[in-house]
Amino acid sequence: VYAWSLPVLLAAALSGMFDVGAAALEVTLIVIGLILSGIYSGSEVAFFSLARTPNLLEPDQTKGGVDAKTLKMLGEPRRLLATILISNTLANVVVSVLAASLTGRFVALFGVPEVVLFTVEVIVVSFMILILSEVAPKVVAIHNPLKTSRRLSGFIYAHYVMLNPLTFLISRSTRTLEEWLPRPTTRMTTDDLL
Repeated sequence: VYAWSLPVLLAAALSGMFDVGAAALEVTLIVIGLILSGIYSGSEVAFFSLARTPNLLEPDQTKGGVDAKTLKMLGEPRRLLATILISNTLANVVVSVLAASLTGRFVALFGVPEVVLFTVEVIVVSFMILILSEVAPKVVAIHNPLKTSRRLSGFIYAHYVMLNPLTFLISRSTRTLEEWLPRPTTRMTTDDLL
């Protein structure tokens, strides 16, 4: 029988067996990572939804340059996508690593078999990333891509600039790969998938 109770956790914290401060920091960073991942996921949908309707954007700087930045990023869609995907991947890796560290603390404290706790951790973290950081932000962004892109434009643009060397390499690599791969002779439709 495992001693899963608040008094046991409190006693462990008081005795120095469990570092509450480190655990609280890890939980805080996990939440921040999930929020960042959600921002990146929502921005992906918002920006690329606007790619089909760029006339909604005002390039004349009337919105404080926000629309101009968005148009600039949409002018290089591979680079924008690489920026968003790199940032989102890093946020998800941080969440996963911190969740594993936190899980390890509980394994040590409660003596629960690692396989049990790590299985629960993988399920919980996967669910949190999928629902909170992927699906929900994309649903919100798809309903109002202009407003979402305007809110996130500066934040994503900062990443767009900072990650330029890395995104250049990735964009160049995908272009090279596309040149090597054979092009399909026919287009697949949704009916073909059904």
